[in-house]
Amino acid sequence: MGISQELDPIIFTTKQENPESKVTSSVSVLEQEDIENHGNLRAVDLLQKIPGVEIVQTGIVGGTASVFIRGAESRHTVIMIDGVKIYDPTAPARAFNLATLNTLDIEKVEVLKGAQSVLYGSNAIGGVINIITKKGEGRNRLKAGMGITREVSAGHTFDFDKGLIYANAYYQDSDFDSDAKDKNLEDQKINKGLTLNGAFQFEKFESETTFKMINDFAEIDGNDANGVPIDNRSTYSKTYNTFFKQGFKFNVSEYETVFLDLSHSEFERFDNYGLGGAVEHSGAVVKTEARY
Repeated sequence: MGISQELDPIIFTTKQENPESKVTSSVSVLEQEDIENHGNLRAVDLLQKIPGVEIVQTGIVGGTASVFIRGAESRHTVIMIDGVKIYDPTAPARAFNLATLNTLDIEKVEVLKGAQSVLYGSNAIGGVINIITKKGEGRNRLKAGMGITREVSAGHTFDFDKGLIYANAYYQDSDFDSDAKDKNLEDQKINKGLTLNGAFQFEKFESETTFKMINDFAEIDGNDANGVPIDNRSTYSKTYNTFFKQGFKFNVSEYETVFLDLSHSEFERFDNYGLGGAVEHSGAVVKTEARY
């Protein structure tokens, strides 16, 4: 009778796929089973459970969230989606707001702790967080829940001769007590999104496509002339993020492979400060990376 052996998780954050035991940096990995068992609805709550990672969030649920690894500044942590560096050009220090990410379409989270500047540039002093979206692989998903938070998500895989396309859509909203003393009104958080992943293989040529769209709405309290929180329906924040990645891989030989990644992301944020007026921000990021 053979002896079963649990294999090392494969780490994607290291540019090349490596077993966790061969990664020299300190690494924490949350697999799909871990994410489901934790029961967290937002990525920031999930990351809070990782030793050495601290999340600071401003204001209410849905307020801007910053990540700190081993005491380094938030701008010294690189955030990636499916291996592509992502940041918000409309935000101070170009930080990415993790509060907009929902766990309903996350397959895996990898956190590399410590300086990673050799691979990811001078801003990777604290570490790297790689968020991997669900790929399908023949499984369909349906999830619904009611309570303080209402949510529904559905995923479907479309199989083809040479590959597959996986679509995952979700909607989530929650009401919570206002920070205002009288609490006459409840604040609201709405997060919805769509993720499409496609993978095709033609002999030595492989293609991977990821499209991710996030629509986030957070209603927040205003302040009176003395700075005291007051219920105010006209104070809110809207965020729209879209992310597109096209990856190509050509297996030249058994020992040689050429990679080409193209990515495009757009960010739009609308902040309404009530009597303080409204501010709109928008920007885009285009990246091309080739490896051999």
